[in-house]
Amino acid sequence: PPPTGYVLSGSGGIHLYWIYNPVDAVAINKLIWQQIAKSLIESFGTSDSFWHIDLMATKRISGFLRVPGSVHSRTGLHARYFGSGTKYTVDVFRCMSFTEEYRKITARIQS
Repeated sequence: PPPTGYVLSGSGGIHLYWIYNPVDAVAINKLIWQQIAKSLIESFGTSDSFWHIDLMATKRISGFLRVPGSVHSRTGLHARYFGSGTKYTVDVFRCMSFTEEYRKITARIQS
């Protein structure tokens, strides 16, 4: 689905955000998040892609991204947020193109 919004980081980078209802950080949700990140990397990160993907930041389930309004120390530019898109439920992401992978994850968690 389209992102809820994005942040221009001040370095030339763009952070895409999909805002969804809060979910518990249980094992199944962490595995689903990792699969979503993998799917995004595969979709946007092809060698002929317009996009450059920061693989470390994209794969990291917790970490820091530039806060809107902060100043990038190298460029002096402010990080800016744009967007007022849809706020999702996490179920939207569970139906993405990794249905088979989701079944495997669920089976692994339940066993």
